[in-house]
Amino acid sequence: MPSRRDLYGIADLRRRLGKGEIPLDRIVAHYREREPDISRTTVRWRLAVMRSAGVVTAVGRGVYRLEGGRDFRPRATPALRAVAELARPAVGEDEDLCVWTTTWIRRFAGRSALPQAVVVQVPRERVPEAARLLREAGRTGPDLVVEPFVAGSPMRRTGTAPLPRIEKLLVDAYCLFARDKGEAMGVADGAAAAKAAEEAVMAAARAVGINRSTALRYARNRGVREEMEALLDEAEAEGRRERARAARRRARMHEEEIG
Repeated sequence: MPSRRDLYGIADLRRRLGKGEIPLDRIVAHYREREPDISRTTVRWRLAVMRSAGVVTAVGRGVYRLEGGRDFRPRATPALRAVAELARPAVGEDEDLCVWTTTWIRRFAGRSALPQAVVVQVPRERVPEAARLLREAGRTGPDLVVEPFVAGSPMRRTGTAPLPRIEKLLVDAYCLFARDKGEAMGVADGAAAAKAAEEAVMAAARAVGINRSTALRYARNRGVREEMEALLDEAEAEGRRERARAARRRARMHEEEIG
């Protein structure tokens, strides 16, 4: 079975099959080496998740291409763009605004492990005004969080909505769910949310790759550098253990073939 910290076995998939064009049958066969009973439908579902995370691209009917670890580029949905436009009047022309959705991190934690919400980040002194504008537009409740934008945030500047880079997303998700136990969203089981967020950070770090120095610089700005460093260290250690297990499996298979 895939490791809980690499929910879809993306790291192993990339190591074994590379980044070229790969037919679905070969991907299914790869998964069945580790999970003999996995269905074709489940594999297609995993590929759909990876496509939305920018890890996989469909290049033809039943043909996919694995992208590199730096290609995690979640797209601004119409809903995110709408929220950004509602909050923008509260933000000065030269001030920062960021929007993101917990959907992007939930993909690595399991769909039910963390609640779904949109996070809006504006300069600290603009938080009340942004919250007011969103409330007047009917956007309120636990599925919308308005919080301060933190200096040094790794951002992707787009023409449709200001989005976080993966390093910012992971740190912010850790702060929201692990450090703060989901209090801003009224999470009932804060301990479970914290555990899920930690596992999601490690799974994402292994699956899509991050710039470690960028992540830790931003984590320092948010006061969680030591915690994030420990999670990234554990993700790297798990990756080494998984590679060693895979090497042993291949060695056993080779011995069986020549024996």
